[in-house]
Amino acid sequence: MAEVGRGPAWARGPAGIALFAVLGVLFSAMALVLGASPINMVAYKAGYGDTVEVHVTESSMGHMYGNRSSVNKAGQGWVTDDRRTVYLYDVTAGETVSARTQLIAIGPRETVYRIGSRAANWDMAGLVGLILMGSVGAFFLSSSYLIWRRRRSVSPPDLSP
Repeated sequence: MAEVGRGPAWARGPAGIALFAVLGVLFSAMALVLGASPINMVAYKAGYGDTVEVHVTESSMGHMYGNRSSVNKAGQGWVTDDRRTVYLYDVTAGETVSARTQLIAIGPRETVYRIGSRAANWDMAGLVGLILMGSVGAFFLSSSYLIWRRRRSVSPPDLSP
């Protein structure tokens, strides 16, 4: 029983195990990042996040997601309590709105959800990426484990005379 498995020899060896493990970790990390948006949306709907008053200085255009990203632009404003700059959707310049901060902030710009806005509903689109990247990551990680386990279970050939 000298043959370990089918497929190219490099995929059955340590290089294949390492490659599949690295790809599995990368795809799983992407899934975790994409999973932040749906978690933020559910937390927003459940009432989590600090409620802040935001004075809007620049109007938003479009929605969070759309066909042409050049048209979709977040509005800009500042929090009345501490004057930090935040970004939000479905707002017009000059108004003061209530908003909630995100539970998991990812990215260089702090985005808040305007209370009563439908913009948070678009964050459920991150579920598609979470499911796709997570399943690919799980496939690669389980493949690397199965190849490693198969290599350990095969006994070396008997070379005695």
